[in-house]
Parts: sequence; C-alpha cells; structure tokens
Amino acid sequence: MARKGRHISATIDDLADIPVFDNEAEEADYWATHQLSPALLEGMRSPTNEEAPRPRRTRAISLRVDEGLLERIQALAARARRPYQSLLKDYLAERVELEERGLPVRPTPTRQLEPCDSPVCQVREGDKGTAVADLNATIDYLVKLRDSQ
Repeated sequence: MARKGRHISATIDDLADIPVFDNEAEEADYWATHQLSPALLEGMRSPTNEEAPRPRRTRAISLRVDEGLLERIQALAARARRPYQSLLKDYLAERVELEERGLPVRPTPTRQLEPCDSPVCQVREGDKGTAVADLNATIDYLVKLRDSQ
C-alpha cells in the first residue's frame, strides 16, 4: 500500500526482484513506490488449519527393560544431554530402518550364547555352564570396549 500522496509505480511478482538496501531510508523510499503482487502475497500467507501439516501421532507404551540396560541408556542420554526416552526412540527408529532396508546390523550386545553341540563348542561336561558364562562375559567386555572407542 502506498502512503498518502505517493504513487505506486511497480508491482513485484518475484521476491528475487527486491533489491538489497543499504539503509532503512532507502528501503522506505523503495516501498513507497512499489508493492507486492496479490499472487505473491497469497503465496506468503500462513496455512489454514486444514492445510497445515498434522503432527505425527505418537502413543505411550510401557516397556520392561533390565535395570542395568536402562542405567546404561540413561548414562548415554546424559552424555548426549537429552532425555533417555528420545534416545531410545532414535535407536529404535534407526534399527527398524536398517532391518527394513535389509542392511547389515551389528549383533545385539545383550545377546547371550546358547550351549551348542558343535566340536568348536566342546568342553568337558562339568565345565559347559562355566564356559558359556565366560564367553558371555567376554562378549560383554569386548562390546563395551568397542563402544567406548
């Protein structure tokens, strides 16, 4: 809109046509004789409620987690300075995306070994439980060592 006593000499159809001003006085003089086109103004308006993107729907769930694992997740979240629930959602989303794409994923660190009958797994009968426990402890240690680097 022009000020009283000024005549609009040009209508701007593209924001790229607006020059860079050196100062506010120069800009005021420019807008005293120029205006934005109705089409450009329409494109700049805020979307109505019907047009605005809807927020993603989330649903609260209850999930039982081993206390040790929860403490580890909370420690990681504290280091990242974010809520542990958000960190968990990101971890879940990342893993689901990898699985859906068929991409290789690292073995789950909490996976426990099962006793096996393969010659590689053969230990004396009395030592079988101890050997599996030792392997699980070794795996946990190696995973922690790898993750800390």
